[in-house]
Amino acid sequence: MPAGEAEQAAIALATTFEGASAATTAAVKRLVGDAVSASFDAQLDAEKASFVERAGTADFREGITAFIERRPAKFAN
Repeated sequence: MPAGEAEQAAIALATTFEGASAATTAAVKRLVGDAVSASFDAQLDAEKASFVERAGTADFREGITAFIERRPAKFAN
């Protein structure tokens, strides 16, 4: 991929996360970082635990509600 395209792709990805829940983004970053050294089973367990933890938050409810209402989510951040 040429350098200009890589930069555009990185900016597009960053823009995707710009409006995301800060707490959820942090959880995903932590999971991705841990995946390098975790076993497959341990990683699946960590992802399941993270999902269950995040599912109990106001951000999760807002995300689901926004999806159903076909509108952008407004996270607390």
